Amino acid sequence: MKQLRIIQILFFTIAINSMALAQTTTFELLPSSTLSFDGTSSIHDFTFTSTQLFAELTVSNPAQVTSLLDSGDFTLRVIVPVKKLSSGNESMDENMQEALLEEENPNIIYDLRILARQAAPDSSKGGYKLETTGDLTIAGTQREINMNLYSYETVDGIIHFKGSTTIDMTEWNVVPPSFMFGVMKTGKDVAVSFDIQFKRKQLP
Repeated sequence: MKQLRIIQILFFTIAINSMALAQTTTFELLPSSTLSFDGTSSIHDFTFTSTQLFAELTVSNPAQVTSLLDSGDFTLRVIVPVKKLSSGNESMDENMQEALLEEENPNIIYDLRILARQAAPDSSKGGYKLETTGDLTIAGTQREINMNLYSYETVDGIIHFKGSTTIDMTEWNVVPPSFMFGVMKTGKDVAVSFDIQFKRKQLP
């Protein structure tokens, strides 16, 4: 009788774990995702665009973006390879890579930790304003960052995380780079804009 009870508990545990696994959904990052940052200098403004992104969004039992955001039970990580930031000017790209200590710290990494949902102004789109707190690592220095995002899901099942924020590079111990032998000096603030897009991975 005791042995039968043990077997029943074992099967129950396996069933619960299987249900939890089945309810976990992973999303794939779409190549249409964009990220860029704009800065100023003593000569002219500049823009760097990421030509390659890596990101992972894992959610527990999401039927649509509403349940995803209501549950708050998901993880989000975005990785930006420093060498894939391009201004269209090779010399500027190299100087930026040097300023961001690319050889020792090849990636900029963002990890979402806390999320609070608010209804978006245009509820007809089914989106939400998100107040987020996360960890941003630049040039090997990690700092907490607060951002307001807008998230929505399209009719074809694509989830967007859109937003912008201004970053003071010196808060991450980054010395604003200079170009043209010091003639062009950049400001310490950069404005980051992004539209990170995911779609549910198809089951095999």
